[in-house]
Amino acid sequence: MDARIIKTKQAIQSAIIDLMRNKPLSEITVSELCANAGVNRNTFYSHYNTPRSVVEEISKALLFELDKVAKQNADGLEICLSVCNYLFQNRDIFNALSSENVENAYEQIAIEQARNDAKLRAKDEQYLYSSEFIIGGCVFVLKKWLKAGKESPEKMGSFIHEQFIKYLK
Repeated sequence: MDARIIKTKQAIQSAIIDLMRNKPLSEITVSELCANAGVNRNTFYSHYNTPRSVVEEISKALLFELDKVAKQNADGLEICLSVCNYLFQNRDIFNALSSENVENAYEQIAIEQARNDAKLRAKDEQYLYSSEFIIGGCVFVLKKWLKAGKESPEKMGSFIHEQFIKYLK
């Protein structure tokens, strides 16, 4: 991809993350986004259709990378540790995407990915219920941690792994 396109998309994506810290995605206009990104409307429309499409692209890219990070490790503890490290390194973006200003789009995609992984490993119906419990708990615990937690990624990864072990025997 052309370096100018990459730079333009990064400017637009950074601008929407900044704007979402203070206002709902549904209230962010293309004009406002362009002004904050330092690009004109024609440039915006050559890459995106709406502000929501920017968030969707950011979300898909982050979740793709998160999935890649998780799959690089075979051991459950290593997966939890690497995921927590990745989330911590990108916490500003994840916090913006999980704020009240965004309609949980990326969160729902992540939950569906986790559910699909659980279905592949399911031994019985009880396992699926336990998986739902863990997935929901992980989402809320990780959001709280990324927003205000002081624990290290290693401590959080170990904690989450312990919960998996406890409930998904």
